[in-house]
Amino acid sequence: MESITPPIATSAPWYRHRWPWFLISGPLIVAIAGFITLGLAAHNTDGLVADDYFKRGKEINADLTRDLEAARLGLSATVALDRAGKLTVQLQSPHPLPHLNATFAHATQSGRDVQARLSLVAPGTYAADLAALPTGKWHVILTGPDRKWRLMGTARSTDGTLALALAPATP
Repeated sequence: MESITPPIATSAPWYRHRWPWFLISGPLIVAIAGFITLGLAAHNTDGLVADDYFKRGKEINADLTRDLEAARLGLSATVALDRAGKLTVQLQSPHPLPHLNATFAHATQSGRDVQARLSLVAPGTYAADLAALPTGKWHVILTGPDRKWRLMGTARSTDGTLALALAPATP
């Protein structure tokens, strides 16, 4: 008598099926995203909050005398930075100054702050060469040679240029 054996079903190897790849893809995507996040965290510094932020905030509020001095002197200025890196300041002041100091403080990353010393090129006009600023929000602080007064303002740079008018802060 002859026995009939059922045919053995041969299936494809596991990697030829769709479901194992579908089940593996979720954890694999999460692992890749984790490594990308780790790389970003390791290469970018977090300069948002200072350790003594409360003390610094109180110092800023206590140092209004320089703003009041600028208002008393009747100072105002316009600041312009072009793509070529030419920084120009038009200062309305009763007496000329030999030079000005400008600070460009990035709103969130203190490592990007830039300082410049502007020389007098014409009556009321000061200039300096400066690298183009990265895009972002910038706090501009303009002071005299003796740093007894200051003008402050905020501007946004979108393409490396900047333009704003500065007036004395009123408390």
